[in-house]
Amino acid sequence: MYAYMVQNLKHLANGKLVLVLEGGYNASSIGQCLTQCVETMMGERTVHLDVGEPCKRALQTLSSVIQIQSKYWTL
Repeated sequence: MYAYMVQNLKHLANGKLVLVLEGGYNASSIGQCLTQCVETMMGERTVHLDVGEPCKRALQTLSSVIQIQSKYWTL
């Protein structure tokens, strides 16, 4: 998932990205994630994300958040 975000952010930021590691997580998992992100930044990996339909509860939550935040920001 992070590699997918890096791939998209790389294009939005015209290739100017910085990756920062935060400690306290599973070393094996963070190592795999970092490898995938760096490969993506270097153009060695293309990430495809199959996304299905969002669940009804997620859509309801987003709708509630938009309604609440619309008091403070134009969305």
